[in-house]
Amino acid sequence: VPAGSFVAYTFGWRTAFMIVAVLAVPCLWLVWSRVPAGLSFQSVALGDLGRILRNGPVMLAVLFTTTFIASVYIPYTYIAPLLSTQMGFERNGITLALLAFGFGAVAGNMLSGIAADRIGPFKTLLGLAVAQVILMPVFSALPLPEVLVLVFIFIWSVCGWSIMAAQQSRLIALAPQAASVVLSLNAAAIYVGAAIGSAIGGAVINSFGLTALGIAGGIAALFAIAHIVMSNQISS
Repeated sequence: VPAGSFVAYTFGWRTAFMIVAVLAVPCLWLVWSRVPAGLSFQSVALGDLGRILRNGPVMLAVLFTTTFIASVYIPYTYIAPLLSTQMGFERNGITLALLAFGFGAVAGNMLSGIAADRIGPFKTLLGLAVAQVILMPVFSALPLPEVLVLVFIFIWSVCGWSIMAAQQSRLIALAPQAASVVLSLNAAAIYVGAAIGSAIGGAVINSFGLTALGIAGGIAALFAIAHIVMSNQISS
């Protein structure tokens, strides 16, 4: 993502997509030639999917991913114009910000499993939602010193992407007999959340401007807190 941003700023977004297409060719060959044939997977029928979709407590737990990710994507989708307008960031600044976000995502995925093992998935997820309520309004307080903003983006990303291992652990515990189904639905919920968050962010910009994105994200994270608490009460 940071490299794509750098290329797009320097040569235009069409060039970035062309590079992705070129890089996909050797990847296609590697998958075709290196992935072993005859890999076995747990078979899943449409009936298995239907049973999970009709399971209210499990689906409520799955959809927490949508609520949480939607809150994060309200500012994240528009982070480039936000930082450009409020911080004066151009190509290099936006690239550094996305790089900080990427390192935070890697660290968050690693720390999530550790936190879930020590304090449990529910407390981990609740704490992360509370962290988003506290952190995201900072975007509405820009401008701030550049180094501080980059550190903040790293910490925000750590808290945002620490959801994964804890959420997956919680879902498997709720439906161990249908782990592959609930994990697949959880993956889909990520993209649903990203789409919803992006749409809300766009509406916020149209109505209140870029500086309202942080506050809007924090408010949306309040709904994520309510969601995880209600889900935990119902599934307990």
